[in-house]
Amino acid sequence: MGPLSAHEEQWTQVETVVWSHQNGATRQEKEVNLRVSVSVGEPKDDGSAYGWFEWYSTESSDWYASGGLWFRDGELVDFDGVFSLSHMVIEKLHEWEYDVANMADACEVVL
Repeated sequence: MGPLSAHEEQWTQVETVVWSHQNGATRQEKEVNLRVSVSVGEPKDDGSAYGWFEWYSTESSDWYASGGLWFRDGELVDFDGVFSLSHMVIEKLHEWEYDVANMADACEVVL
């Protein structure tokens, strides 16, 4: 069984951001100041939990992403809102002891 409590955190981070889709990257910018938020609610009796993420540039409206996170027994099993889940989100969930190994592999994140 995975984590049994809710988590939420906001922070700022400087990152290279990439706009991509199924055919590859279409735009990239280095050293973008981002405001990142990640939240996961309390698990329900059936082991499911829902969370969300959001990140955006603090300097312009050019970069924004958000979406949902679905968990089963402490494992991240699905997400939406972006083509590939950011390492910032996956690493935060990993820090909170959620099982993100399969999703990290699918999103090419090294933990």
